[in-house]
Amino acid sequence: MKVKALLNQGVDKAQRRQYKSAIAIFDQVIELQPDYAKAYYNRGCARCDLGEYETAIADFDIVLRLNPVYPFAYMHRGNAYRHLGDLSAAKQDFDRSVELAPDTAKCYSSRGLLYLDLEDYESALIEFDQALALNPNLQKGYLWRGFAWLRCHQPQLAILDLDQALALNGTCAEAHNNRGLAHYAQAQYEAAQRDFDRAIELDPNFAEAYNNRANLQADLGAIYGAMADYRRAIEIDPDLPVVYFNRAAVSSTIGDLKSALEDYDKTIGFPFAAAAAHAQRGEIRAHLGDQAGALSDYNDALQLDPQQASTYNYRGLIRRYAKNYPKAVEDFSKAIELDPGYAAAYGNRGEVYLQSGNYARAIADLDQAIQLNPFSADAYIHRGRAKTQLADQAGAVSDYSRALILKPNDAETYNNRGLLRFRLRDQNGAIADVNQAIKLNPQLSEAYINRSLIRFGLGDKVSALRDLDRATKLKHQDHRLTAAVA
Repeated sequence: MKVKALLNQGVDKAQRRQYKSAIAIFDQVIELQPDYAKAYYNRGCARCDLGEYETAIADFDIVLRLNPVYPFAYMHRGNAYRHLGDLSAAKQDFDRSVELAPDTAKCYSSRGLLYLDLEDYESALIEFDQALALNPNLQKGYLWRGFAWLRCHQPQLAILDLDQALALNGTCAEAHNNRGLAHYAQAQYEAAQRDFDRAIELDPNFAEAYNNRANLQADLGAIYGAMADYRRAIEIDPDLPVVYFNRAAVSSTIGDLKSALEDYDKTIGFPFAAAAAHAQRGEIRAHLGDQAGALSDYNDALQLDPQQASTYNYRGLIRRYAKNYPKAVEDFSKAIELDPGYAAAYGNRGEVYLQSGNYARAIADLDQAIQLNPFSADAYIHRGRAKTQLADQAGAVSDYSRALILKPNDAETYNNRGLLRFRLRDQNGAIADVNQAIKLNPQLSEAYINRSLIRFGLGDKVSALRDLDRATKLKHQDHRLTAAVA
């Protein structure tokens, strides 16, 4: 049999995806004609299809020694380098392939994929534009450009491209999955669900599609369905870290903190999510009272990603809890520097200033927190406390009143406002407030003490003494409980 006919047999095998059989035939061709560039080229392509990128590169090296101006050898070697993570070498090969074959769409689309890997989405769009201008029927060009539009936060443009990709190949699971993401980004949940369902129907082992459908179901409150999809995604691909990360967030939301911690533990080792996983795990540890563990996680998160304002804010809360006020102020200040609109960070720094006795600075920060978020009851409460310390009793009453509109069941705020009203000689308002505080929390000893003071002022000494006795018993009970816990 002639060498060319044998080569064609190998090509036919490769086209049928019988790559190992194809490689065996190409081996025969090379043995018969060791300088036959096309045999090395086709063997290299078959090896790429099998994921044997290093041996594929060796074949393309031989091709390019035999024919240094073979553009598709550069293109395929570039793809092999890209899969191995050598993006610099891949870029050189793609540039050379475009230089040698400027009218070939696949050379541009291959370089576009490299830009996707580099997260240079604008450059990727330029490459896919050029590829599709040369070949308007390049289905994967629309698929990949649609993905690039998604990464550029342009879901409408992504849908246009993915519609075209599906018009050319309606059984492309990846196109359905990506279009589902685009619909999801626009809150078109039914359309997103249909696309994720179709992607899974076409490819029952599509782990990413299960993960995406799980995220959608979690957002819609279908927690059991979400958890089932996360489990299936992990069964298919146990090394897909984003699934553990997403499942941990859902577990945390429904109060299953143990499971959330286990999933964040699995995510920590993956660079894409390590910082976020440390930060989220830190929040859970803080909630569970593990302040040291939380601080360690926040430190690790900031070492990995020092630009996250929220992580500085949460670490500041841990430091405030430990009464390390200077370090807490540093963290809240850094959070504000990174995000000047971060109302919670201003509120938290204001509270630290309040606790450390710097009332003027506390009020300045709380003013800013309220300006940024006028619906924060805690900011009004803390500003009311600071104004009380500066003898602005009327201002404090105003702040407490605003807080109670936003947080109407806060017994302590009723109690604090009642005491101030008493000082402002509003006895009826004072009694009404402390009565409401006691109604909301019958165990609040301070409210009985304040009501006792008010009743003494009103001349009702019997009731006042009764309140003092009740407060004393509650204080004694609190002491016994504390001792028992200790």
